[in-house]
Amino acid sequence: MSKEGGGRRTGSYRYFQHTADVGLEAQGADLEEAFAAAAAGLCALMVDPATVRLQRTWSIRVTAPDYETLLVRWLNEIIYRHETRGEVYARFGVSLESAEGPSDSSDLSRMSLHAKVSGEKLNPTRHRQLHEVKAATYHGISVENPVAGQTTDPNGGCLLRVVLDV
Repeated sequence: MSKEGGGRRTGSYRYFQHTADVGLEAQGADLEEAFAAAAAGLCALMVDPATVRLQRTWSIRVTAPDYETLLVRWLNEIIYRHETRGEVYARFGVSLESAEGPSDSSDLSRMSLHAKVSGEKLNPTRHRQLHEVKAATYHGISVENPVAGQTTDPNGGCLLRVVLDV
Protein backbone atom coordinates (compact mmCIF):
# COMPACT_ATOMS: atom_id res chain seq x y z
CA MET A 1 0.00 0.00 0.00
CA SER A 2 1.42 3.36 -1.03
CA LYS A 3 0.98 6.58 0.86
CA GLU A 4 2.30 9.15 -1.60
CA GLY A 5 2.51 12.78 -0.66
CA GLY A 6 2.05 12.07 3.01
CA GLY A 7 -1.20 10.13 2.70
CA ARG A 8 -4.11 10.45 5.12
CA ARG A 9 -2.51 8.55 7.99
CA THR A 10 0.71 9.67 9.54
CA GLY A 11 3.10 7.89 11.81
CA SER A 12 4.91 9.51 14.67
CA TYR A 13 8.49 9.83 15.84
CA ARG A 14 10.39 10.73 18.96
CA TYR A 15 14.04 11.07 19.91
CA PHE A 16 15.83 9.19 22.67
CA GLN A 17 19.16 9.81 24.36
CA HIS A 18 22.22 7.99 23.11
CA THR A 19 25.74 8.90 24.25
CA ALA A 20 26.98 11.49 21.73
CA ASP A 21 24.43 10.63 19.05
CA VAL A 22 20.65 10.91 18.69
CA GLY A 23 18.29 7.96 18.81
CA LEU A 24 15.21 8.03 16.60
CA GLU A 25 12.13 5.92 17.23
CA ALA A 26 9.36 5.92 14.63
CA GLN A 27 6.06 4.13 14.61
CA GLY A 28 3.20 3.68 12.22
CA ALA A 29 0.20 1.50 11.57
CA ASP A 30 2.34 -0.45 9.07
CA LEU A 31 5.97 -0.54 7.95
CA GLU A 32 5.41 2.00 5.17
CA GLU A 33 3.98 4.53 7.60
CA ALA A 34 6.80 3.85 10.09
CA PHE A 35 9.48 4.32 7.38
CA ALA A 36 7.82 7.62 6.40
CA ALA A 37 7.75 8.71 10.06
CA ALA A 38 11.47 7.86 10.41
CA ALA A 39 12.24 10.09 7.42
CA ALA A 40 10.14 12.90 8.93
CA GLY A 41 12.00 12.57 12.23
CA LEU A 42 15.38 12.64 10.49
CA CYS A 43 14.51 15.72 8.43
CA ALA A 44 13.09 17.54 11.47
CA LEU A 45 16.49 17.13 13.12
CA MET A 46 18.18 18.86 10.18
CA VAL A 47 15.69 21.66 9.34
CA ASP A 48 12.42 22.87 10.88
CA PRO A 49 9.75 21.19 8.68
CA ALA A 50 7.39 24.16 9.19
CA THR A 51 9.78 26.24 7.04
CA VAL A 52 9.79 23.77 4.12
CA ARG A 53 7.47 24.54 1.22
CA LEU A 54 6.09 21.66 -0.83
CA GLN A 55 7.28 23.03 -4.17
CA ARG A 56 8.64 19.86 -5.75
CA THR A 57 8.37 16.08 -5.51
CA TRP A 58 11.26 13.68 -6.04
CA SER A 59 11.29 9.88 -6.36
CA ILE A 60 13.70 7.81 -4.30
CA ARG A 61 14.28 4.07 -4.65
CA VAL A 62 16.41 2.02 -2.26
CA THR A 63 17.01 -1.74 -2.10
CA ALA A 64 18.47 -3.97 0.61
CA PRO A 65 18.58 -7.60 1.75
CA ASP A 66 16.49 -6.92 4.91
CA TYR A 67 14.39 -4.23 6.60
CA GLU A 68 17.15 -3.06 8.97
CA THR A 69 19.53 -2.40 6.08
CA LEU A 70 16.70 -0.84 4.10
CA LEU A 71 16.01 1.60 6.95
CA VAL A 72 19.67 2.65 7.18
CA ARG A 73 20.00 3.03 3.40
CA TRP A 74 16.73 5.01 3.21
CA LEU A 75 17.79 7.49 5.87
CA ASN A 76 21.33 7.75 4.51
CA GLU A 77 19.97 8.50 1.03
CA ILE A 78 17.98 11.40 2.48
CA ILE A 79 21.10 12.68 4.26
CA TYR A 80 23.13 12.32 1.05
CA ARG A 81 20.57 14.29 -0.99
CA HIS A 82 20.38 16.99 1.66
CA GLU A 83 24.16 17.39 1.74
CA THR A 84 24.95 17.06 -1.99
CA ARG A 85 21.83 18.41 -3.70
CA GLY A 86 20.60 20.85 -1.07
CA GLU A 87 17.15 19.25 -0.89
CA VAL A 88 14.90 19.58 2.18
CA TYR A 89 11.75 17.50 2.63
CA ALA A 90 8.58 17.76 4.67
CA ARG A 91 6.27 15.09 3.20
CA PHE A 92 6.91 11.40 2.55
CA GLY A 93 4.95 8.71 0.74
CA VAL A 94 6.52 5.26 1.05
CA SER A 95 5.81 1.96 -0.67
CA LEU A 96 7.64 -1.26 0.32
CA GLU A 97 8.01 -4.48 -1.64
CA SER A 98 9.83 -7.72 -0.94
CA ALA A 99 11.02 -10.29 -3.47
CA GLU A 100 9.20 -13.60 -3.46
CA GLY A 101 10.90 -16.96 -3.29
CA PRO A 102 13.87 -18.40 -1.43
CA SER A 103 16.84 -16.22 -0.60
CA ASP A 104 20.31 -17.07 -1.84
CA SER A 105 23.68 -15.37 -1.54
CA SER A 106 23.48 -13.91 -5.07
CA ASP A 107 20.23 -12.05 -4.27
CA LEU A 108 21.38 -9.09 -2.16
CA SER A 109 18.41 -6.80 -2.76
CA ARG A 110 15.30 -8.64 -1.60
CA MET A 111 13.58 -5.56 -0.12
CA SER A 112 12.70 -2.46 -2.10
CA LEU A 113 11.51 0.97 -0.96
CA HIS A 114 10.03 3.47 -3.38
CA ALA A 115 9.22 6.92 -2.03
CA LYS A 116 7.79 10.18 -3.24
CA VAL A 117 9.27 12.97 -1.14
CA SER A 118 8.08 16.57 -1.31
CA GLY A 119 9.91 19.72 -0.35
CA GLU A 120 12.21 22.24 -1.97
CA LYS A 121 15.80 23.27 -2.48
CA LEU A 122 17.54 24.54 0.64
CA ASN A 123 17.07 28.28 1.15
CA PRO A 124 19.58 29.51 3.77
CA THR A 125 17.46 32.56 4.59
CA ARG A 126 14.46 30.39 5.57
CA HIS A 127 16.03 27.04 6.48
CA ARG A 128 18.27 27.24 9.50
CA GLN A 129 20.42 24.12 9.90
CA LEU A 130 19.45 22.64 13.27
CA HIS A 131 21.80 19.63 13.43
CA GLU A 132 24.31 18.17 11.04
CA VAL A 133 23.35 14.52 10.75
CA LYS A 134 26.27 12.51 9.38
CA ALA A 135 24.67 9.08 9.03
CA ALA A 136 22.13 6.53 10.18
CA THR A 137 23.93 3.66 11.91
CA TYR A 138 23.30 -0.01 12.63
CA HIS A 139 23.97 0.42 16.35
CA GLY A 140 20.89 -0.70 18.27
CA ILE A 141 18.76 -0.82 15.13
CA SER A 142 15.44 -2.64 15.28
CA VAL A 143 12.46 -3.08 13.00
CA GLU A 144 9.54 -4.51 14.91
CA ASN A 145 6.67 -5.70 12.77
CA PRO A 146 3.52 -7.20 14.27
CA VAL A 147 2.80 -9.05 11.02
CA ALA A 148 5.80 -11.18 11.91
CA GLY A 149 4.62 -11.30 15.53
CA GLN A 150 7.46 -9.15 16.86
CA THR A 151 6.54 -5.84 18.46
CA THR A 152 6.91 -4.11 21.79
CA ASP A 153 4.68 -1.22 20.72
CA PRO A 154 1.73 -1.30 23.17
CA ASN A 155 -0.52 0.35 20.56
CA GLY A 156 0.22 -2.24 17.88
CA GLY A 157 1.63 -1.16 14.56
CA CYS A 158 5.28 -1.08 13.57
CA LEU A 159 8.12 0.33 15.59
CA LEU A 160 11.56 1.34 14.23
CA ARG A 161 14.62 2.33 16.25
CA VAL A 162 17.83 3.71 14.77
CA VAL A 163 20.77 5.77 16.05
CA LEU A 164 21.82 8.84 14.05
CA ASP A 165 25.43 10.00 14.07
CA VAL A 166 25.41 13.77 14.63
